[in-house]
Amino acid sequence: MLKYVFALLMSVVTANSYALGHSGIKLPGLGGGSGGDSAVNWDDVAGTGQNAIVDIYKGTQLLIRSTAEMAEAIGLKEQAALLYAQAKKIKDDGSVTGDYDLGEAAKQTSETMDLIEKALSEAKELTAQQKEAVGKSVAQYVVGGIRYIKGMKSIKDVASQASDAPMTKMMQFKEIIGIAPTAVEGAKAFFGKIPQVIKLMKTKGIQTPANVSEMSAGF
Repeated sequence: MLKYVFALLMSVVTANSYALGHSGIKLPGLGGGSGGDSAVNWDDVAGTGQNAIVDIYKGTQLLIRSTAEMAEAIGLKEQAALLYAQAKKIKDDGSVTGDYDLGEAAKQTSETMDLIEKALSEAKELTAQQKEAVGKSVAQYVVGGIRYIKGMKSIKDVASQASDAPMTKMMQFKEIIGIAPTAVEGAKAFFGKIPQVIKLMKTKGIQTPANVSEMSAGF
């Protein structure tokens, strides 16, 4: 049984090591722990990683839902419906169904944001109701973004430490190692185009939150 667990964890670590390295996450050698690790409380480290996953998924839920609200406000009903369905797959406690695809959710959000940007740029004038709806939605997008970034930074740190954990603790890091590179890549999709979208919103008279820069800082 122990040999099976070891093989399973090593397959996860090896499969993700390339992606982690290319996402700014440093992975040490797969030696299964070193002599200097005896003082590390690996249960606490794993707990930090699990809390980071909750932040990532709850942040994602807000990002998706607020994008759907923006899309709905300017007439992109079909795109809004797809994103609302994605948001419903994330539960109140931050857990998701086993087949939930974070990367796909980020991709759909990014594609919808492109359409929102296009629709706003082509709109001659927005109603007061549309401006208010979009403004409230982008404020929630920032709240979700700040939470997502917090979780992403934390999970990067934990994933970088994980391969130093003793083999008896490695199963606790399976999900963390698996999601870390997707979370980093997802940040690019969620936040890469936000500066120009916010700038465009301002030209249309939409009130945007003052703390928008906190959302993408450090990703």
